[in-house]
Amino acid sequence: MRHFTSLYDCAGFLSLYLSKPVALVRATMLDCPTHYRLSGNLRLRLNQVPAEGSLSHVDGVVLYTLARLLQAQNIVELGTFRGHSTNYLAEAVWKNGGRVDTVDLVRYWGKVWRGHAITLANRQVVRQHKADAYEYLLRRPQGSVDMIFEDTSHDYYNTRGLIDLTKIVLKPGGLLVIHDVAVDKVPGCRVQEAVDDSGLPFECFTVWPGNQGLAVWRKP
Repeated sequence: MRHFTSLYDCAGFLSLYLSKPVALVRATMLDCPTHYRLSGNLRLRLNQVPAEGSLSHVDGVVLYTLARLLQAQNIVELGTFRGHSTNYLAEAVWKNGGRVDTVDLVRYWGKVWRGHAITLANRQVVRQHKADAYEYLLRRPQGSVDMIFEDTSHDYYNTRGLIDLTKIVLKPGGLLVIHDVAVDKVPGCRVQEAVDDSGLPFECFTVWPGNQGLAVWRKP
C-alpha cells in the first residue's frame, strides 16, 4: 500500500503507471471541474471533508484523471449510492465522448435515493441501471468496457467474483479501479483481502487527506 501526502505527489506515480508525462497528469488533475475542485494548488494539504457519499474529493480527482488520461468512453460504475463518484466519471466522459453506465441494486436507503446527487447536466451522459452488479456484467459483451469503478458491498466473495468478471468485460488496456481498499476497521469490509487473493498485480494507494484507498489494475 502506497501513501501519498497530496495529489501532487500521487501524480508522479500515475505518470509512471500510465506512461504519461507527469506534467500532463498534473494538468489533468487541475482540469477537474471547478465545482468539484477545492483548490487549484495540488501542493496544498487541505483539510478537506469527504464529499457527500463515501468518496473523498481527492479520490474523485484521481478517478477523473484516470478516465481522462485513458480517454475512456465506455465506463461502468458498480455501486451508485448517491452518485457522487458518478459525477467525476461523467465529467471525464463529457470531454472524452461516450457514456457512464452506473449500476446499483438498491433504490432507496432511508432518506437517500440512489443517484440523487448526479447533476442534471451529467445525467445526459449517465445511464442508471437497477440491477445486481454481477448479473449486469454477465450481460456485457467481452472486451466492451474501457474502465470499471467497483464500489459495491465490500464483502470478500462479492468483490472476488466481480474482479473475475471484470477481467473478461474490460478491453485490453482497460482499467479496473476498486474503492475502499484501505478500509480495514469496518466489520465485513474485506476488499483488501479480495484484491490480494485475486492474483492480479494491483497497485493500492491512498491520497491524503482521503483514507479509503484505491486499487488499480490495467488489463494487458
